[in-house]
Amino acid sequence: MAPDAATGATDFPALSLRQRRIMELLRDGRMYKQIAEELDISVKTVEYHLNAIRGRLGLAKVSQIVEWAREHLPADRS
Repeated sequence: MAPDAATGATDFPALSLRQRRIMELLRDGRMYKQIAEELDISVKTVEYHLNAIRGRLGLAKVSQIVEWAREHLPADRS
């Protein structure tokens, strides 16, 4: 799956940049409240995005999202 040079997007299921960012933060061990504060959104919005991610990836649990993110999203190189 090659990244799209213009957008940095890959051939993953249609995930928004916000959804990918939430997945990255969750993968990195952040709690819902921490994700909400970092992205300046509500915890309910974080939950909404996670529900959408589960549906798009066909996953049942948040732990599966974390596992998927660890396998498919590159770790930050900071």
